Order: sequence, then structure tokens, then C-alpha cells
Amino acid sequence: MIMNQKSNVLKQAIGPISLAAIVFNCTVGGGIFRLPGEVYEIAGAYAPLAYIICALTTVFITIVFIKVGNSNSESGGPYAYVEKELGGLSGFITGFLLLLLGIFAMASVANALVEAVFVLFPSFASIGAKTLIIVTVFTILGLSNVKGVKTGANVVSIITFFKLLPLLILIGYGLTKLGGVYLENTITPSSPLTAVIRAALVLMFAFMGIESALTPSEEIKNPQHTLKKGLFIGMTAILLVYMCLQIVSQNILGPEIVALKHAPLAFAAERIMGPLGKTLLLVATVLSMFGYLSSMSLGIPRILYKMGKDKIFPEFLGYINPKTQTPNAAIFTLLLIVTVFSLTGTFSKLVIIANLSAISMYILCSIAAIKKDPKKPIIPLLTIVMLSTLLSSLNFSEYIGVALASIVAASIFMVRKKTYQMYQFKNSKI
Repeated sequence: MIMNQKSNVLKQAIGPISLAAIVFNCTVGGGIFRLPGEVYEIAGAYAPLAYIICALTTVFITIVFIKVGNSNSESGGPYAYVEKELGGLSGFITGFLLLLLGIFAMASVANALVEAVFVLFPSFASIGAKTLIIVTVFTILGLSNVKGVKTGANVVSIITFFKLLPLLILIGYGLTKLGGVYLENTITPSSPLTAVIRAALVLMFAFMGIESALTPSEEIKNPQHTLKKGLFIGMTAILLVYMCLQIVSQNILGPEIVALKHAPLAFAAERIMGPLGKTLLLVATVLSMFGYLSSMSLGIPRILYKMGKDKIFPEFLGYINPKTQTPNAAIFTLLLIVTVFSLTGTFSKLVIIANLSAISMYILCSIAAIKKDPKKPIIPLLTIVMLSTLLSSLNFSEYIGVALASIVAASIFMVRKKTYQMYQFKNSKI
């Protein structure tokens, strides 16, 4: 029996608008709903500079991804890009770090989503309710994604609209209240440059997501056109929304934003719109986190899929459902792992390590871009310089986690590669 070749090929159904929505949702998760207070606490009067640094860095990263991704239509995102230019080991380490980042980020956001729901409905707070919510969320996301990438992408687009609307209302109403004394910050760090760099490093967590949005590359229609248009639409929207939210919340709350940093946007909405405003922003927080999880559940399983397809991880992960043309095994495996981590704890302490993982991946992608087009190295080199500057604010202990993860990834790669080569050699003798 001859299998239809099309049944083993992922369906191309993601256009520019869908990609922009995926980028927006993968990037705008729960972080921005609390980071304005974190950034103000670190950088005080210089907080806006951290946004500028992150914005420039993100633009350069976006250009790097376009450079390395516009001719690469394989799923896996950075994993596929780096592997193609720098070889299997570098690509696998990149994919492994991205996979860990995705798992821990999704588990952390899932817990934050539950906490937001409990703030809205305090009487529901319990271990049983937490389990029910998390299992229900990931079941819904799993079923929507295995129906087909178009269904998953449409879910993301719908969530984007409902998530963005309350934020736009807060921005629109808040901008009419500008001019208050709170814009004159009272917190001034003793070492402004060091403070801004550290704040930018923390803030980069809110800008990360491009790497996850690009993992379903094989399912993007007309990649060269879609990547350029979709990425820049998504990133432009993100930068504008973030800057406005920082200005509005900082203006409304002033120095008090530090004490209210766990939910600064909700409290800012309460100050200018009353209890209804706070409820509206909390609902937006839940939708935002669900949107983030929906985008990540669309993108991160494609890493498992490609690793299974490349026979680095078990081959069943590279299986494509012939009816829906989706990697069902990878989707359910990933969501099962995330569900387990979500139910067993929170991972807020891993934010810096997650940032370091992502920044390391960005640097590898920049090196891949230089190798791909050595005649135009300026943007990738600037990207490496900016990312290295952010890393300069870390201490030695914060590098340990990623170093260990890289060693584990390299070990897995070498063992699986040797095992697969022995399997091929043994079969060739038959």
C-alpha cells in the first residue's frame, strides 16, 4: 500500500495576519500585566529607557529571524534555522533550550492564570479547582490544535481581539489623564546605567515569543512574504501597547506602583474607572494568559515534532495525522508534560534562567545569520552586542542552569545519534 505523500506533509494555512496574532499572543502573555511595576522598581525615573533598549533589541532580533527564516520552511523555528547553518549539535541545543523555556513558561503562566481566576472568584480557590482549571485549559487547547493548524490559528486570532480590547480601553482612557505629577518619578537609582540594563533584561521576558511563534514554519503560506509582514505587524503592535501601558500605569499610580506591582494595570484601571475597570483588566489578564498558552501550544509541540522527525527524540513524535495533517503525538505529549509541571508547582524563580535561555538562542540565531549571509553581518553583529550587554547584568550563578541544560542536551544528542547510526548499520547488514 502506497501512502499519499500529502498525508505526511503539514498543511500550509498560516497567513500574515494569523502569524501577527500568534506573535502577539506568544509575546503578550501575563508578563506585561505586572512588569510595569517591576521595571519602575529597578530603574525608577529611567524606566522608559529599558523599553527603548528592549524595543531596539527586539527589532534587531526580528530582522535576524527574517534573515535566517525567510528561506527555511521547516518546522522548529530557531532549532531548524540554527541546525541548517551551524549543524546538528548547535541546532539541537537551541531546540532543547527552547523546549525547556516553553515548558516552564507555559507552566508558570498556567499557574498565574489560575491565580487570576481566584482573584475574580475567591470562593473557588482550592487545589481541586486549580487541577480542574489547568486540565480543562490544556484539554481545550489540545483538541483545538489537533483539529488542524487553521483551527488553532483562528482560536489565537479571536483571543487576540478580546485580549487587546481592555488594554486599548485602559490606554485610551489613561492617555487622557496624562500630565499628572506622577510622571516626575521620585525613585532614582544610584547607578542608572546598571539599573536600566538590569531592568531591560527583566523586561525582555515580556518581549520574548518570536521564537515560539515561528516554530510552525512548515505551515506558513508563502514564507518570505508572510514572515516579513506578519512579524513586523505583530512587533509594532506589541511595542506601541507596551510603551503606552507603562506610561499610563506609571502616571496613574506613581511611586505606589511598586507596592501594587503584582497587578499594576488592574489597580490603575480601578483608579480611573472604578471596580468595573479592575474586573475588566483581570478578565483581560485571564484572556491574555489563555491566549499566550494557545499560541505556545500551537508552536512548542512543533519542536518535539521536528526532533522526532530527525530521530533525536522518539520517532512517534514525528508522526503526522493523515486526516488533519497535524503532529498529534507531539501536541499531546507536550501538553501532558506542561500539565504535570503546572500541577506540581510554580516557576517564577526561573524567569532569569528562561531569559538567559532565550537570549542564548537569539545569539546562536545571529551567528547562523552571519554564516548564511557573511556579506551583510552588521545587524546580526549589533544584535549579538546588544544581547551580550543585557547578559552583563547577570551573576555567575544565573548561568549555571543553562550551562547544565546545554550539557544535558549535548549528551542526549550524542547518545541518540550514535544509537541511530548503530541501528542504520545493523539494518544495512540484513
